[in-house]
Amino acid sequence: MSEPIINAFLSLLALVFGSEPGTNEFYLFAGVTTFSFLVVARFVTVLFKGARGLMGTVVAMALPVLLGAVAYVMIEVYALPQIDVEPAPMYLPWVGFGILLLGTVLVISRRILSLNFGLCVIIFIFASAAAAGAFYGTQMLIDLMDQGGDRIEQRDERLKEEMEGISE
Repeated sequence: MSEPIINAFLSLLALVFGSEPGTNEFYLFAGVTTFSFLVVARFVTVLFKGARGLMGTVVAMALPVLLGAVAYVMIEVYALPQIDVEPAPMYLPWVGFGILLLGTVLVISRRILSLNFGLCVIIFIFASAAAAGAFYGTQMLIDLMDQGGDRIEQRDERLKEEMEGISE
């Protein structure tokens, strides 16, 4: 793979997850988001009487996201440098992502899950909402832990200063 494609994909991941790839926060956000997306997708698929098992659901839900990411990266790397319209860099990659995502759900996912297009879109929306909720919940938990760590450090500094004041 060429270097600009890899860099564009890494910048997409950093944009989506809010932290740089390779950090602990990135792996935590990516893992929790992916896990909740697939668990809810499987649960809703079973609820709507989908004919496939866990692996079918994983392929049917992960494939549109993966192909949408490929569309985003390809538009960013190859199409945007040739387009001089002002709002294009902001919207065009996301439009390509959305079109390929919905097209993949329409053509491939509904056949894998043996459900109609509307139900596949509903499953995708529920799974995406659950993944977003898990992402923000994890983000709040990490922020809370950081604040707690800062308060412990502040308390330790105050105690150290008090101990030095007593010993003098």
